[in-house]
Amino acid sequence: MSMDLEERILAALDEYYPNLRYKIDHYDVEVTQANCSVRMWIKGEVLPRYVIFDRDIETDNLYLTHGISHED
Repeated sequence: MSMDLEERILAALDEYYPNLRYKIDHYDVEVTQANCSVRMWIKGEVLPRYVIFDRDIETDNLYLTHGISHED
């Protein structure tokens, strides 16, 4: 994954979940041509949470298609 894509993913997370980045212990990203799946381990939680972004092929913009149900 390119650093530019990682930066855009983190920026998209900030846009949809402004305080979430500071709660993430670690994460991994799976990228396909059509989407990005982010698996995040939140500090103090055992199971990861998932966020999926669709990717616009022409602009490479990210659009949230599956998010977490709540932000504690």
